[in-house]
Amino acid sequence: MIARVRELLSFADLVVDLGERTATREGQTVALTRLEFEILVTLLRHPGRVFTREEILDSVWGGPWATQRAVDTCVVGLRKKIDAPFEVPLLHTIRGVGFSLRRPRKA
Repeated sequence: MIARVRELLSFADLVVDLGERTATREGQTVALTRLEFEILVTLLRHPGRVFTREEILDSVWGGPWATQRAVDTCVVGLRKKIDAPFEVPLLHTIRGVGFSLRRPRKA
């Protein structure tokens, strides 16, 4: 029997298992669509980095096969699932630029 190594990406209390294609936040399973999952993985690979909509299109769709509005729609769904139910938001819109995973600044 071959032992399988789990590849996990994490940021704060968000954990994604790439092999199982699952996501959890605060230990709770978060059900994501295929595109939401791919966007989240893109952001998780470089937390803090701001991704433009074009970069997300290239990374997730493999080119300009969709519109920037498709990115926005997926991000809205992703935000509802990984941020809205929890106290601390992680997915941030950088106005006029794109999206980033980051911890909120302390006041």
